Amino acid sequence: MFGLIVASFIVPLAVAGACLLLVVVYVISMRLFGPRFIDYHGAMVVAEPPSTAIGRVEQAVGAQRNYTYRRIGADRLEVIHSSLERDLYATDPSPEAAEAFLDMLRVTASPVAAGTEIRLVGRAEARLINAVRTELGHARMPRLQGPAWMRGG
Repeated sequence: MFGLIVASFIVPLAVAGACLLLVVVYVISMRLFGPRFIDYHGAMVVAEPPSTAIGRVEQAVGAQRNYTYRRIGADRLEVIHSSLERDLYATDPSPEAAEAFLDMLRVTASPVAAGTEIRLVGRAEARLINAVRTELGHARMPRLQGPAWMRGG
């Protein structure tokens, strides 16, 4: 009688423990080997017109696997992540093709006194953000305005 009570208590406890262990292993494996999306809010200033700067971002996104973009006007871009293969013949990739709207990076180019300010806001993998920042780093940087001691001269 006592053995039956212990067995009826231990078996469900062992099953629940095994399920919990599987969930923990899954979460750890996704953290280690899954894509790492980060929330990013950043800005850069380049000495190029907005259309050229957005073109540089398009070039960087085009080289990344599983990312596509949609141009909105002359100075905005939406970068979308999808694990599906990119359709090279699509004329207008839409965000509905993305798995989730959380995986979207919005790029805005607006003219400022020193050139063009590029704002990156949204969620993407670190490799995409690094590629965009590297591509924008090849652009001409604006000359500093101010006293000579600030310009290094």
